[in-house]
Amino acid sequence: MPAALPVKRGRKRSLRWLGVLVALVVACKVLPLYYYYFDLKVRCARALQDAEIESDEEIRRELLVVIDQYGIPATIRDIQIRREGGRIRISVPYEEKFQLSIFGKPVTLFSFSFSPSAERVYR
Repeated sequence: MPAALPVKRGRKRSLRWLGVLVALVVACKVLPLYYYYFDLKVRCARALQDAEIESDEEIRRELLVVIDQYGIPATIRDIQIRREGGRIRISVPYEEKFQLSIFGKPVTLFSFSFSPSAERVYR
């Protein structure tokens, strides 16, 4: 018959599993933020392809669809489009907060600043 595990070893194992569980929960909340950032960055680059024939407002509306789809905390005013010197630059700076509700009050654990952008020369 196998001997019982010492109590300290069992506690260490439990704490390890608790740490793994917390890490998984945090990863499930944080990884989508980076996915949304990279997808918005790709969409900014795609918007540049038609920048010569589309107005700034049309570009803003296209990007706003993505922003709304992912629930990114940015507005149409946050979408910056600059056309100068034969170049066009699109950027969308925003900040995401990783929050937990403790006793009914939101507590910010981490704050992430993102600024997806793209730039190119146009005629």
